[in-house]
Amino acid sequence: LYITPGFDNNLSQILDICSENNILSMTGVPSYAESGTAIGLGIKNDKPEIIINLKVSKQIGADFSADILKLARVIK
Repeated sequence: LYITPGFDNNLSQILDICSENNILSMTGVPSYAESGTAIGLGIKNDKPEIIINLKVSKQIGADFSADILKLARVIK
């Protein structure tokens, strides 16, 4: 499920539904990844950044290769 900007007030409810139903959540809002989406995309130092929330990803059964985890900023 891709979560667009503007869902700050409903983010926890959306993430609860994703967790209960093992739905992988993804966003282009880096702070949402820090708040509990499985994957986030952002820009850091004018370069694209992949953010993986490892705890959330594992809870829903997602598995990422070591190569992806090396490229990403991992939130534990």
